[in-house]
Amino acid sequence: MRLIAKFDKKESSLKFCRVLKACQIDSHLEESENEFAVWVLNEDQKALAEECYRDFLEGKEQKEESILKSVEQKSAPLQNFYFVPLTRFFIFICSVIFLASLYQESQLKNLKQSLFPVFTKVQKEMMYDFPQALVYAEELSQTYEITKETKIESLPPEAKDLLNKIEKTPPWPGFYYVVLKWSQSKELLRANLFTDIKKGEVWRLVTPTFLHAEFLHILFNLLWLWMLGKMLEKNLKFGLYLLFVLIAAVITNTLQYLMTGPFFMGFSGVVSAMAGYIWIRKKRAPWEIYPIDFGTLIFLWIFIFGMLLLQIVAFFLEILHIVSFQLNIANTAHVSGVVLGMLLGCIKLFKRKM
Repeated sequence: MRLIAKFDKKESSLKFCRVLKACQIDSHLEESENEFAVWVLNEDQKALAEECYRDFLEGKEQKEESILKSVEQKSAPLQNFYFVPLTRFFIFICSVIFLASLYQESQLKNLKQSLFPVFTKVQKEMMYDFPQALVYAEELSQTYEITKETKIESLPPEAKDLLNKIEKTPPWPGFYYVVLKWSQSKELLRANLFTDIKKGEVWRLVTPTFLHAEFLHILFNLLWLWMLGKMLEKNLKFGLYLLFVLIAAVITNTLQYLMTGPFFMGFSGVVSAMAGYIWIRKKRAPWEIYPIDFGTLIFLWIFIFGMLLLQIVAFFLEILHIVSFQLNIANTAHVSGVVLGMLLGCIKLFKRKM
């Protein structure tokens, strides 16, 4: 890596970086308090970079016009974010799945009166795990129409047998609840993990990402997906963008499952990874084109880490027996997504492909 130029204004350094990019020269911008240094990553391109710098300083009209025209030609496709088929596909799939689940939910009977959690067919097939206890609970509810008002003593022996099976096959509660209910930790830790994935249903590592609970939930996630996803798809191209989403989905879903159990859903873990990635790329490679300012990303950070802080407060309030309340927010997926996205932004594989 060789130092090529120093500028006292960031605007000039960024313009020169764009010129180098147009000349197929990979560069790095290093910022200090009052100085902006431009380095060339490949030493074999040092002579060409120095020539570009001389032309840049001299401002040769013909040369500069040619270079800037090349920049515009390379930048134009990135400024047109309408052709992003994969991002559009993700939005379409999330929307279809949400509507299908909403329709199935409308067909369920005694939804609010049910003694056990009730899930649609779509949700049961796409959740990270659908524990055996819920299978027994579903059979119990459908066969005997048990509600919150049903007296257990009045149930027939077959129904009581199903209740016994539910108690003996508890779902994985997550480490959060294991710590919260420390006195019962030995019983909670006996629950089986990854029950459906062990059976070969590996799609469950990814599919919770496409599930959403309610309208505001899906609206919030898909707006951020459209805003951030199209930037990544244009910069990384189809294959790497798909790989990025798959890695982010698998890791954030798995960590969320380990922390709070299988009852979570949403694209927000992947969206958080996208935001973390863009943050790092804008810091490390400001010449790359990500048309979103840091203020917008900071707004997202405030929400993510604000919810995490609220979760920590709720944890201590409950563990101290002051008050108990639940936050149905996948904080683990959000925070791990941000960290994962930043890590991927530092990996050479996930740098922008021209």
